[in-house]
Amino acid sequence: QVWQIPRQLPQAPGAMSASPSEQQQLNGKPSRPRLETSALFASPPYVNGLILLVGSMALCVFAVLKAGGKSHKYAGVVLGTAAYFLLYYGFLFLQTGTKFACQAADKQDGVKFDREDPFDKRLRGMNRTVGNMLEQMGPFLASVWIHALVASPSVAAYCCVIYVVTRAIYPLVFGAVPLIFISTLPNYVVIGYLFVSASIAVW
Repeated sequence: QVWQIPRQLPQAPGAMSASPSEQQQLNGKPSRPRLETSALFASPPYVNGLILLVGSMALCVFAVLKAGGKSHKYAGVVLGTAAYFLLYYGFLFLQTGTKFACQAADKQDGVKFDREDPFDKRLRGMNRTVGNMLEQMGPFLASVWIHALVASPSVAAYCCVIYVVTRAIYPLVFGAVPLIFISTLPNYVVIGYLFVSASIAVW
């Protein structure tokens, strides 16, 4: 039987335990402070990502207005889809900007950059934000446009806006349970509703 050596050895009775920073150093990961927010805003991709997020929210407003107006019947869902992709590229820029900021801090401190386990957990959050959006991209786009084509373009547009707005808050609530469900649950409900209602429309 092979025994694994624990990272933290048991302490003798009365002995002082290692502090969190000392334990991290024993594990090969030195304790480091959280990345300053100013370092993120000094990264051009991060700022571009924020601009794209604002643009995405603006398109959501226009999508709602067009869906309820006398414009082309697909105007709302087209604008909603455009808002979705603006959000997607905004997340990509935020991920890149956060990565660059962490890389610069690691280089300055003489530490090897670890993309999967960075010292600033915001990068891990952005990695998961992009990954989760990619995982749901196919089902979401299929549900929106199937519903728009066979059921109601205006309802598809409204659902698209709900999806984009709730998806936008994902990086803000990542890792916080149960707050994360404010973003994820509405996304799943929207996809399920669009598929079910479209199926009923063609039954």
